[in-house]
Amino acid sequence: MKNNTQGFTLIELLVVVTLIGIMSAIVVVALNSAKNNSEDTSIQANVNKLQTQAELYYANNANYGANTVAYSSVCPTTAIASTTAGMMGVSGSGLLAFTTAIVKQAGSANTLCTVSANGATWAVAARLKGDTTKVVCADSTGRSKISVTTLASSITNSVCN
Repeated sequence: MKNNTQGFTLIELLVVVTLIGIMSAIVVVALNSAKNNSEDTSIQANVNKLQTQAELYYANNANYGANTVAYSSVCPTTAIASTTAGMMGVSGSGLLAFTTAIVKQAGSANTLCTVSANGATWAVAARLKGDTTKVVCADSTGRSKISVTTLASSITNSVCN
């Protein structure tokens, strides 16, 4: 008598399904990490572009805004008068597009824009998504850096710490 059993046993099928589940979980974690890293790179790029645009604003206006008192708040996403938020909220300068992009990427609670009184100095900081203990900061002195700090501690007197 010939034994012609074909197919897989239940144990073999369970082992294969378990291995597929484990591998897919690893892939999902890796993809999430890659997504956060790409968002961090994009936040850093927008902060650096804002720095360049701010210097163009200064070249045209001889200041970083017409505000008479210091501005320090969440980065604006809508136009705000230069007399209030300095250059940060001026829609025609191109800066508003970058502050809006940074807020969209990092979240409004994770951004800080400052302009000193009379538009003498400015700084922008945003918390990174991949490592929330890190903050990217750029300012009018030409500094652009990533440091392990709180958002509030990353800027003093419109200059990155």
